Order: sequence, then C-alpha cells, then structure tokens
Amino acid sequence: MRRRSDEWDVAVRRARESFDAFASAGAHKACIGAKAQLARYALRGGSLAEAQPYATDVWAYLQAHTPYGLYIYTGELNPFLACAEVFQATGDVGSANAAIDKGYRDLMAFVKEFTNAEWRRVYLETPPDNVALAARWRAIHPEASTG
Repeated sequence: MRRRSDEWDVAVRRARESFDAFASAGAHKACIGAKAQLARYALRGGSLAEAQPYATDVWAYLQAHTPYGLYIYTGELNPFLACAEVFQATGDVGSANAAIDKGYRDLMAFVKEFTNAEWRRVYLETPPDNVALAARWRAIHPEASTG
C-alpha cells in the first residue's frame, strides 16, 4: 500500500511542477491542462475543496476558448470530463452536464478534422477519458445519436 501512496505523491508533485513550469514560461494552455490534472488528483485524493478551484478555472477557460491544442498538453486526460467529475462531486449537476455537453461537442469537432477515419475511430475509442465522456453524454442524451 505504501508504494501506491508514493506513486500517487510523485504524480501529484509532477503535476504541480508542470503547472509551475508552464506558468513561468507563459504557456497558458499547458497550465490549464496541468490544472485539470490537479483537479482530478485532488478529487481522487478526497480533497474536494482543493479540486473545486482547479476545476472552476479550467471550466472558465474551456468556455471561453477552443481547446484543440489543449489535448496535446493533457495526454489522455479529457479536461471537460475532469471538470464534470468535480462538479458532479460538489452536487452541481447542471455544470457537470454542461461540461459533458461542451466536451462532447468539442471532441466531435476535433476528430472531424482527422482525414483518416481509422485515426478518428481510435481517438474516440481508445483514450479512457474520451470513451467515458461519450458514455456520459449518451446517458444525458439517450435519445440522440452519438455521431
């Protein structure tokens, strides 16, 4: 159990270091990606009070900007899903659903630009966060098509 805790601590420390490095370099999109990661880590670590301001900052950015380049900085983390998880945990279902809706629309717009249909399929079906985002969107909109 201690090893897992040590790995968790290292992951959180690296996310914080990434945020600090990106902030000092003026890389705003990368800062947002790091904040999304920190929001998720805080939530999973049981600190909703720490997660909420990160998620609020990320959500404000996502509402005001097209996040295309953001996916590069977040790896497999989908920042919309990270926000939705935090909002859901706080009981703010409206904001959670709004994050899922916008995230799904932006994800579909992003993959629509892929010229290779196989790449598009892999991008939608492989990263766990993209799969989870689509599943949550379908749960909110059971009457709608997924494509």
